[in-house]
Amino acid sequence: MLRGGSGSHGSGSSRSSRDNETAARFSKQFSDFILNLGAVDIRNAEYIKANFPEGYHMLLTGHELIQSIRRYDGASDEIRTAISQPSPENEEAAWRKICPSALLLRKCYEYAQGIDRIIPSILEELCSQVNENDLGRTDRNRGLARLLADLMQNAFTFDALKVRRSK
Repeated sequence: MLRGGSGSHGSGSSRSSRDNETAARFSKQFSDFILNLGAVDIRNAEYIKANFPEGYHMLLTGHELIQSIRRYDGASDEIRTAISQPSPENEEAAWRKICPSALLLRKCYEYAQGIDRIIPSILEELCSQVNENDLGRTDRNRGLARLLADLMQNAFTFDALKVRRSK
């Protein structure tokens, strides 16, 4: 572990518990913030789909990945069995579990790269000069702010799931 504990020490497990509690508390606070931001109405959603299709796609992809991570059950038992009791059957069973896990890891990595690309463009749009005569800008900014908040919520959810899965 990078933080110096191994989970078998008393302080390591209490630190892990505190980390989980902190992650859960922060996720709850951010969810409350998003609820206060308000739902994206149809005009905002249409604007986002039309003008930021990559952001809209990233949002949908993120929700799908989060569900996949929640269903993830690991391959450690199959790997241990293949190592401790080598046989073609055990090796095949391990590979059947490892390959989908590697694919999920790759999808998460590609998603993170996409987030790295899209966040700066969303922030640039949100922070660009406002033309006071542009009445559609309010809907646009509300939609972009909501998109940014939802993408950040996905990132926080990924982190919270990662903390829980790292035990």
